[in-house]
Amino acid sequence: MPDRALAAITDSCRGSWERLGCFQRHTPMKRRLMTFMQVRLINPRRVLRAGNPGDPCALLETVGRRSGKRRRILVGYGLDGNVLWIVAHHGRAAAYVQNLLADPQVKVKVEGTWRTGTAQLVPDDEPTRRLKSIDPGIAMAAKQLGTSLLTIRVDLDAPQADPQVRDQRK
Repeated sequence: MPDRALAAITDSCRGSWERLGCFQRHTPMKRRLMTFMQVRLINPRRVLRAGNPGDPCALLETVGRRSGKRRRILVGYGLDGNVLWIVAHHGRAAAYVQNLLADPQVKVKVEGTWRTGTAQLVPDDEPTRRLKSIDPGIAMAAKQLGTSLLTIRVDLDAPQADPQVRDQRK
């Protein structure tokens, strides 16, 4: 589903959701609804192209805090040299943020390559301003759909050559 179509759906539903008080008083219900939409409707369609060159989403891999299994999630990002900026729309309530707190070592697929790094929460940062610098369209959506914005900084390790890729000059 294109991003414009999603925006149209959420804009058309927002008025009825606001009349029901979902945005003001029922943050847990809003979080459950948005998580359902992202996990079941939006992300499965975007996961195949996430992290490729030109795609606005990166693929973040964490280790589950209880299961120990690898968990992957799509995130919007801003790349500044070897620093990757992410804004969690549901703050510390997001499962991947809980995983980051338990084990900050992550892998990120960004611009077509997997890179390792260390994540840390930046609660003193202004997430709305950070989102505006990444993508103004995402900033507007996050303001309406997010419940508790939180900035995450991932310090990426230097990119390494893929050992499976052979030298083409031979």
